Amino acid sequence: MKIYRGDTLFGYKYYGSYYKSNNILGIIKNKIYKKNILYKKYNICIYNLINFICILFFVFTVFKTKNIFYYTLSLIIIFCFKLAYSHFSFSKVKESNIVVGKMQYVMFSNTINITLNSVNYEIYSHGGNYFSITQNNKQIALIKASDQIIANEFSFSIDYQYPYSDLIILFVMCLDNKFYGHKPGVKRNPIYSLVNTYNICDRHKERLFWKSENNNMV
Repeated sequence: MKIYRGDTLFGYKYYGSYYKSNNILGIIKNKIYKKNILYKKYNICIYNLINFICILFFVFTVFKTKNIFYYTLSLIIIFCFKLAYSHFSFSKVKESNIVVGKMQYVMFSNTINITLNSVNYEIYSHGGNYFSITQNNKQIALIKASDQIIANEFSFSIDYQYPYSDLIILFVMCLDNKFYGHKPGVKRNPIYSLVNTYNICDRHKERLFWKSENNNMV
């Protein structure tokens, strides 16, 4: 599966298919207050309103005082607030404009939890650009992301269990957004850049040896 980031600020498009064509599978749209992950009938809406409020708070602090202590204190407050907020916030998952589940990611966590139609899915980062996906604690996919982004192109090798092909693409978009997405203040080389993920204590190393029954590869 190949990804092309058409614009790292306002959104990037996903190209590729199981037929190795250049059809657009999905797209991520970035706005000031929200982000939408769009794939077929699915729409995951991630609100960035908290980030916007935190930026306004810091800007207000900068203009209100010139004391470095208050700058540092405001950054600590913002960090703690966002960390606490991520523990109970979630993004709604819609299918044909009907809410069918939710997605949750806690800051600095290696896990993305997604619930679809009362079924629980987990995306787990093992570090080294490896990811596993489970359905109700049963593994259904193993993903290896490329170690580099060349000219805005990024790719994933996916071994998945039939018949989860449609959902796997959606989950890849979610993990790409969380672990490789554009971060404010971080500039990437537009021609070539290296990427990597880290997990100091991998609790599920056995998942790295998983293989699908029919060897379904993307």
